[in-house]
Amino acid sequence: MKATKRFGLFITILFLAASGCESLFQKDGDVNIRIQNASSFNMDSLFVIFADDEVLYGDIGSGETTSYKTVSRSYRYAYIETKVDNHTAVLQPIDFVGESTLKTGNYTYLLDLINSGDTGYSLTLALRKD
Repeated sequence: MKATKRFGLFITILFLAASGCESLFQKDGDVNIRIQNASSFNMDSLFVIFADDEVLYGDIGSGETTSYKTVSRSYRYAYIETKVDNHTAVLQPIDFVGESTLKTGNYTYLLDLINSGDTGYSLTLALRKD
């Protein structure tokens, strides 16, 4: 009987300790990034090249937001490419000199498109900590 009580006490303590965690499934160091299409255009085949990972987010309709994708390391901006009305729009970082990596947590890249007429579209990005 004593062993059963100890086991029950152990399970209770374990449950209470785990319930105090921010997330049971988020590993230490995870950076989770989703994309929000803040433009009035649909974005097709959107992919992002982070510091160590390449992620295909796919098609994102105007005003839509993707689910979070976990990356090992990222900065406040990244290489982003998408198709819009048969044009390719690219956000090309020059380098990450002087930048700090994002801390563990959830973030949203808010993307907007500027119609540049015959030359296509330009991407703009704003980072939001969720």
